[in-house]
Amino acid sequence: MTTQAMTKIDYQRMLDEDVLRFITDTESYFSNAERDGDISVRRACYNAMSDNMRGPAHETVTIHDINSPVPMRVYTPNGASEATEIFYMHGGGFVVGNLETHDDICADIAAETGFCVTAVDYRLAPEHVYPACRDDCCDALRYCSEQSDRSFILMGDSAGGYLAAATALEVRNRGESDLLGRLCGLVGIYPVYGNDREAPSYSLHANAPMLTTAGMEIYSNLLFGGDNQAAHAAAPLSADDLSGMPPSISFSAQCDPLADDGPLFAKRLEDAGCKASCIIDMGLVHAHLRARHSVERARHSFERVINACKSLSRGDWPLQL
Repeated sequence: MTTQAMTKIDYQRMLDEDVLRFITDTESYFSNAERDGDISVRRACYNAMSDNMRGPAHETVTIHDINSPVPMRVYTPNGASEATEIFYMHGGGFVVGNLETHDDICADIAAETGFCVTAVDYRLAPEHVYPACRDDCCDALRYCSEQSDRSFILMGDSAGGYLAAATALEVRNRGESDLLGRLCGLVGIYPVYGNDREAPSYSLHANAPMLTTAGMEIYSNLLFGGDNQAAHAAAPLSADDLSGMPPSISFSAQCDPLADDGPLFAKRLEDAGCKASCIIDMGLVHAHLRARHSVERARHSFERVINACKSLSRGDWPLQL
């Protein structure tokens, strides 16, 4: 199906009313600036959106920043598990986002899982092209691994899902067997894993709310400085060998150009002998993590993410969602 044909999808009829309200509320913060416009304007709009759509604070979660070469923030719930820590990489197309924009999300994850969550403030494009962001995540993970004996779940939304997979691959490729052995799970939330615009969802939902295929092209060009060959080579889905990766689960949104990345990555991992699965969150759009307190489908999706983290920590397979 072509991109032109998919402009006929009626998302107003396809999506629930609370999802449509979430889309309207989110997109209102970008009404005065094109998403593919000036980077500083885009970041300001994104920051304002995330600040005004924050969830409630948690009195049971202690938050502090780490003075380390790569900036990080730690969320410690009361009675935190000594077994598992979540290492979180934020979304934002590799171009926007920071510790503040995902602060409430990380606090919620810590509160609901009972695990410490460490969020990494990796360098952004276009000021820093790939692999700067991945290298920051790897360095931050190594630092965290020296602070405790916990196992790690690598987790991220959107671009953060890509970085979670890329970080695990880099650790494996560098032969860091001790650290790789401490990775008990990989969780991607509406993740991007590839650079293959031939995947059906890139045309099926080319003009979906919240994220378009054209928008993905813009982010990719910024991340790789317009080098399409580098973009293809770096993508986790392009890896020649995916063996030895930690157990993985992806939560892909149905109405999202990236919808096929999760199932494709799970299939590649399974073919390589790894434990992997993917859930398609029906009736949801990209960035629905921010709707976990206001949209019923998003709330249920978030509950499944939390259950997946707990299940990975226990070493379950299949995961208990």
